[in-house]
Formats: sequence, C-alpha cells, structure tokens
Amino acid sequence: MTALREIGRSDPAFTAMCTALEAAQLPTADLFDAPARYFALGTEGYGGLVQLGNTGLLRSIVVAEERRGKGVGATILNGLLAKAREVGLEDVWLLTTTADEFFLSADLRASRAATPRTPSPARRNSNSSVPTRRCSCAGHLCRE
Repeated sequence: MTALREIGRSDPAFTAMCTALEAAQLPTADLFDAPARYFALGTEGYGGLVQLGNTGLLRSIVVAEERRGKGVGATILNGLLAKAREVGLEDVWLLTTTADEFFLSADLRASRAATPRTPSPARRNSNSSVPTRRCSCAGHLCRE
C-alpha cells in the first residue's frame, strides 16, 4: 500500500476526496474553514488533520467503498496519528457518527463529553448523538 501524500485544495485528489465524502454522506461544507492538512492514500482513501496548538482533530477520513474492510482505513488512521506525533501534538480528537466500531477497534479511548481541552470544532459539534473520541498522545499515541 502507498504512503499518505499531502494534498492541497487545488490538487485533483482534494476534489476526489470531496466526492468520496459526499458519496459516503459525510460533511464537506467546512473543508475550507479550518487550517487542516489533507492526505490521500492513492485513490483508496483520504483523511485530514487539524492542528490547534498542541491538540489535533482528525477529520474527513473516508475510504473508497470497494476498499473498505481491507486495512485502508487503518493505514490512513495510523498515518494521520504519525503526522500528529511528528508535529508534537499532545491530544488528538475525532468526531464520528458512522464509524464508532472502526475507531473502537483501533483501541482509541472514548470520551463523549467535551472538555476545555477539546478542540473548538469538536466542542461546537459535541452532543449526545455525536460520539467524540479522545486520544492521549503521551506514551502510546492514542491507544490505551
């Protein structure tokens, strides 16, 4: 499998990511709002990382439907967590309404309540129907 490649908003892969997110019925309206870095794993999947001080927010992780269940999502997740480690993030968060089982299977610690350390995009979206996952980057990054 190829390595994650950073993509800019003018990159054709960014358009492909937007199309994949829309096909998966995931949000795209705010892709230009946050200072996010986006990555592609070939044409198999995409993901983003927003750095807010020493805290990060994983976002827009999507895998092509025909590649789901083949380790692509795990490769993207691990690649994004490696990027978080590279820039020294202490906490990494994510929001999910559709992939609870995937993220729990990656041994991420769950936190359903927003705290003062929750990145502001996650706090804005935090409610009982939107699980928020928090990972501590100390020790084993984002795993218990």
